Amino acid sequence: MNDKRVRQNKILELIARQPVRTQQELADLLMEKGIETTQSTLSKDIKELGLMKAPDEDGGVRYCAPAQASTPHRQDILQRELLDFMTSCDSAGNLLVLKTTAGNASGVCAAIDSMKWPEVVGTVAGDDTIFIACKTPVQARDLQDRIEGIGNGAGVKSA
Repeated sequence: MNDKRVRQNKILELIARQPVRTQQELADLLMEKGIETTQSTLSKDIKELGLMKAPDEDGGVRYCAPAQASTPHRQDILQRELLDFMTSCDSAGNLLVLKTTAGNASGVCAAIDSMKWPEVVGTVAGDDTIFIACKTPVQARDLQDRIEGIGNGAGVKSA
């Protein structure tokens, strides 16, 4: 088994066994298991695995795998991510540019990806910015309205 697969399997095992709230906490746990990784590699792993931050029993958030989350739970996660971290959303042609607080774009993007909205062609997350490509400008504006509504507490609506 290659190093990437071993590392990603260990990540899934760790988050299934205990609350892991931050990338640094995850990196420390991996180090304890003899797996050394960089923040950049860990960010890529989190994105590739589709990990999301979900509410935990202590009122905080923790990483969870999307397969562990039901559709209503994924909707709750998206709403929480948008309410907590989105600062703005704007469209430009068929693209949406969603701004978040620093360091939170990846989690918000994973929550958006988990919704599997049919009009979304793809997403890219940086530190505080997410680009969402839609099929058409009209779909981008409709999705902007939907995301802004969710971010204002209106709840999740399907496409």
